[in-house]
Parts: sequence; structure tokens; C-alpha cells
Amino acid sequence: MHRNRFLIASIISFALVLLCASGLSGATYYVNTAAAAGGDGTTSDLTGAHCAWDTIADVNAATFAAGNSVLLARGCTWAEQLKPHDGGSVGSVITYGAYGSGAAPKLTGSGSYVLDTNTKSYLTFQQIDFTAKWVYVNASTGVTFNYCQMRNSDGNGLYANNSPAVVCNNCNISGNTTRGVYASGATTTVALNNCTIVGNSPSTTYNGITGASSAHITYTNCHIVGNNAWPTVEIGAGCTDGGNNQVQTGVPVFTSYKNGSSVFVLCHDDDLEAGFFDSLMSSVYDLYPTVRVTFRS
Repeated sequence: MHRNRFLIASIISFALVLLCASGLSGATYYVNTAAAAGGDGTTSDLTGAHCAWDTIADVNAATFAAGNSVLLARGCTWAEQLKPHDGGSVGSVITYGAYGSGAAPKLTGSGSYVLDTNTKSYLTFQQIDFTAKWVYVNASTGVTFNYCQMRNSDGNGLYANNSPAVVCNNCNISGNTTRGVYASGATTTVALNNCTIVGNSPSTTYNGITGASSAHITYTNCHIVGNNAWPTVEIGAGCTDGGNNQVQTGVPVFTSYKNGSSVFVLCHDDDLEAGFFDSLMSSVYDLYPTVRVTFRS
């Protein structure tokens, strides 16, 4: 009888250890500009000791375990650079995502980048709007972007350097000053799946996507148009067509001009399809946030 009790107690103790370990590895943290300063980020509350963090600096300073998640409040904007302190592991990534309702959380960056993976690996970013600065994946493995925007930066939209297994799924990469996606370094591989890559390098001769120094990009089910100054050259070196893409070479994505209180956007009828139209509207309204926009095809 005593032996059975000991066995049952041992099993319960072991199960509790597993449960606690699982709870720790799956911890979720929250960030909201409306939260009071000084919280520990463990709840979405706006006040109290356990309220959400209010700055990206809080996130950058925190230590995370593989399997943790960091959720940014929708409708919020941070003029800060996200620079992860820790990486995840194979099969147990650290995820940065969104919660709440409204527009995707927006990061506008500081310094050269809006995101610097900081040599950390096995990170996933989803439903985040990265704008105004570069997304920089440097010496990191297994970094994934799902339903993110990388747009209107003062350089490349996404720059992957010496980073294997970078993946972009259903991302909008548009309106960046130079390339939409640039990969460099012999170990770098980038997979673009179901992405819209439009309107990058509007006044220069860079490509929409390109690989250098033996880096390799594969693009599949993507819409790539209007990159590079006229005449456009959408695809650069080091890229492989994975199939089912829409690549329109030699077609400017759009031309816009302002006349008083109105903005007129000239584009092709084919460019007004749903996914492209959304990215086009985002780019135009970022340029002219307070005026009426008229489309003419």
C-alpha cells in the first residue's frame, strides 16, 4: 500500500514538473503604448504590476525562452527598433505577433533598422507592419515572416545577410527606396511565398528582388511588378522562379501626382486586383495621409 502511494505521488510530482516547464516555455508577453510604465508584461492589463509593457525597449531588454510569444497591440505605433535578446530553437521558436483589433501594430524603427535579428535564430514575426526602416536579418537561421508588411523604408525592405532558411509568407513588400528583398552571403537562402513585391526602387536601378555573393532567393506564387526605375527589371541575380508567379517586367507600378487637395494615381487596370490594390492604397496614403486620392487607369 505504501509502495503504491509512493508511486502515485511520484507520478503526480513528475506531471507537475512537466506542466510547469510547459507553462514556462509557452509564456506570453504583451506590449501596448497605452499601458502604464513599469509593468512586467505578463498580462494585457493597462495598469498594475503585471500590466503590458509600453515600449519596445522593454521587449529588447527582456530574456525569453524558446516557445515564448510577444504580442503587440493592434492600433499602436512604436518609433523604435526591435532587437530580440534571445532566439528560439528548432521546433520551438520565439514568436512576435499581434493581439486585439484594428490595424496591425506598426514599428517605424530608429537608427538604420526597424528590426535587427541581432544574430538570434528561430524567430517568427507575424501580422506586424515594419515601415520606414530596413528589416535586417543578420547571421540568423530559421527566421519566418507571416502576413507582415515591409514597406516605405529608406533602403531595402528586407535585407538577409549570412542567414539560412529565411521565409516570407503572404507578405507585402512595397515602396522601399532600394530593393524589395536583398540577400547576401553564401549561406543565405530566402523563400518568398504568396508575397506582393511592388513599387520598390521607384527612382533608382535596383531590382525588386536580388541575391548577391552566392545568396539564393526562391519566389513562388508572388506578384512582382513596378520595381526599379523605368524600364523595370524585376528579378535580379541569384533568384529562382518557383512557379505560379505574376511578374510584369517593364511596367511602372503607378505614377502619382498631387494637385491641390487631391492626389491622382495612374496605374494599369490589371494592377487594381485585390491584393495589389491594398498594398497600393497603403503606399499612397502613407505618402499623402490627409488628402483625397483618385485612381485613374
